[in-house]
Amino acid sequence: MIKRELQPDWTGQSDRSDREYLQTLTGLAKLNQFTGVAAAMYRHLRKNAQVRNSSPMRVLDLASGAGDVPIAWARRAAYEGLAMQITALDICSDAIEEQQRRASAAGVAIRSLQMDCLSSSLPCGFEFVTCSMFMHRLEEMQAVRLLQAMQATSEDGILVCDLDRSRLNLCLVSAGAYFLSRSPVVHQDVKTRVRSAFTANEFKQVAESALGRPVRVRRALPCHFMATLEARTVPDSSVAFA
Repeated sequence: MIKRELQPDWTGQSDRSDREYLQTLTGLAKLNQFTGVAAAMYRHLRKNAQVRNSSPMRVLDLASGAGDVPIAWARRAAYEGLAMQITALDICSDAIEEQQRRASAAGVAIRSLQMDCLSSSLPCGFEFVTCSMFMHRLEEMQAVRLLQAMQATSEDGILVCDLDRSRLNLCLVSAGAYFLSRSPVVHQDVKTRVRSAFTANEFKQVAESALGRPVRVRRALPCHFMATLEARTVPDSSVAFA
């Protein structure tokens, strides 16, 4: 096991150019698609959307970047005839513009909000609050506060997907980045992300400490873990979702 070394990944640095930023987002989106992040998370969302009858399920996705994951959900939901309203949130104006450009190109509609999810109160009125490939950028207490905010603003549950730190996953993610992208920034960035990530067990401990209840965390996809918490699975004696 490699020790967690929290370092800022390149997309969060201020000295990058807009062109380099968008190229990096594209490379990371390819890696997400290759590892099936959007598909794995969508299966969980679809299961919950299918029991809502005709009412749309409202989803808030945090730190969405270029929006490849929520856009993939919107496309799949439209294809399957599921009522799903998706809002993508990111701190960067370039990312917000890219989300709308890609959504338009994909023929779907998502709402984009520019907001810092770490320092601002999250908007309310969502059944599910999701987060993919962001927790690895956070200090433990930042992760605790964000999980608590996600729980407070969601009505039905939260869903988190991120990298699972290990030597094997570091090698696999690095190889995938070299295969899928020519960008040297992407090649280095993914290594930083894996080294900065929680392990699945570490994240389970952090999440359960933050939320005060059992959280299901399982290893899924190549090199990732998935964490889920749903309101209907919480015992009556526990504090209810907001």
